[in-house]
Amino acid sequence: MIERLCALLEDAGVELSEVELRDVLWFAATTAAARGEGDGDAPPPSRRSAAPVSGAADGEDEAKGAQRQLPGALTSGEPEPGPLVPAGLYAPGAARPAAARPARAVGVRGVRALPGTRRLSRALRPLRRSVPSRTSFRVDETATAEWIAETGLPDVVLRPRPERWLSVALIVDDGPSMVLWQQLAAEVRGLLERQGAFRSVRTYGLDSADEDRPVLRARPYAPGAPRRTARQLTDTSGRTVMLVLSDGVGPGWRGGAIPRLLRRWARHSPVAVLQPLPARMWPERGMPTQRLLVDAGGREGAPGRALSVRHPVLPLGLVSYDGMTPVPVLELAEGELGAWAALTGTGGGGEPLPVMLLDGAEKPVTARATAQVPEPTAEERLRHFRAAASPEAQRLAGALATVHPLTLPVMRLIHQAGAGRAERFHPAQLAEVFLGGLLRRREGSAEEYEFQSGVADLLLDAVRTSDALETAAQVTEFLLHRQGSGPEFRARLSGDHGDSRLAEEALPFAAASPELLSRLGLLEDAAEEEPPEREEPVRQPPEPAAPPP
Repeated sequence: MIERLCALLEDAGVELSEVELRDVLWFAATTAAARGEGDGDAPPPSRRSAAPVSGAADGEDEAKGAQRQLPGALTSGEPEPGPLVPAGLYAPGAARPAAARPARAVGVRGVRALPGTRRLSRALRPLRRSVPSRTSFRVDETATAEWIAETGLPDVVLRPRPERWLSVALIVDDGPSMVLWQQLAAEVRGLLERQGAFRSVRTYGLDSADEDRPVLRARPYAPGAPRRTARQLTDTSGRTVMLVLSDGVGPGWRGGAIPRLLRRWARHSPVAVLQPLPARMWPERGMPTQRLLVDAGGREGAPGRALSVRHPVLPLGLVSYDGMTPVPVLELAEGELGAWAALTGTGGGGEPLPVMLLDGAEKPVTARATAQVPEPTAEERLRHFRAAASPEAQRLAGALATVHPLTLPVMRLIHQAGAGRAERFHPAQLAEVFLGGLLRRREGSAEEYEFQSGVADLLLDAVRTSDALETAAQVTEFLLHRQGSGPEFRARLSGDHGDSRLAEEALPFAAASPELLSRLGLLEDAAEEEPPEREEPVRQPPEPAAPPP
């Protein structure tokens, strides 16, 4: 039950530590009886302010009111003085008990990180089959009656119950480079659970930050979760599929520790790596792959060491792969996932798949002393990014430079709102920007990011002012009409009505970036309108300083 509750909270975008989860359960247990003791049916004020209203009438009215009062949800200015405060969308953590502005908690639909879930579900159908259980039995009443009538012995005839053939262990790489794929990991787990093809779906965390010894945990993205060993995850019966979700960027891949772990699991179980990045972005050093023909020899659920590979073009026997353990590396797409599912479920083969060839001789790479590399300039960072990024990723980087603050939900919304329903939209385009060396985590914040010094100005040089302003309009339209199809996250909508309060210093959910305001001349105007007591006197160097009064 606890694991199920944690999974539901993660799907809703709520991250709680172990202590916070205990507090929530204690609060729910101690207040459950109090709800029935009240003199009315209305819930307490605290529950009214915390309940999401996505799809409810109140939430719809507030969203429509915001659309009438505010030209865009991406605003940068402070509320105008007067009795009516303009509506705006703010982050959920912006509420303060002593705030002066009323606000209402609303639910906003985010963007899915895993597109095409129906096609992926169809691709996994070859794994959906039942087998006689080895541990669960039922009484065959007809056979029991016949047995007693024929022999006179009061025995029962038991038949094994049908059960799902395979279980799944989803090992999520939660190293520093995988923070972008936390929502994707939750959606992949949900896809496997809804598939109905597996006895159980267990999820583990794999910290790839250690080059020599990767750390396995009971839950991904939970540093305080209990640790696990590779032996605890190994199923010697061979009826557990090991799926590793990773981008292959962490030091554990480059050092060879994780490939050795995969080879160990492949002795008994089918093993595959799920790659969230497109093939052109796969790291050659940590995850070298070849596209080869893979065959299981007709063996259903064959472990990795039982697979054979051959080159799709060269004559048979010209290249030898003896002693190699192939591990398929799959994009989250219908074609490759379906070919691997058919290989595992039916034992067939014949289709080329990208595979890693593990020979058991992987050794950690020894760090070599190198000269200190100077910090790259903004021009060098941007040049390196544009040399490898797709045109869609370059346009997305320009759109992100117009917005502040930058969080993962905001980045996904801007990506989806700008792409619309375009066929070329792919979540990996955001990964190109995120991993392209342009962003860094904002100092003092665990959720906000910012561009490296000088990069945002260079990006805006290639963005038209009309396009920069259009970004705000697109995201506003996306939010107000709730076009997202992903999990719901919480926000606060300010206005003249609301059950909670909003701090005066609260920042909007996403506002125009300082670089964009400076180009529009609004940042200087805002500085000039500050109260005189906050302004520093500007003195020219040739003039002597004025004596104090």
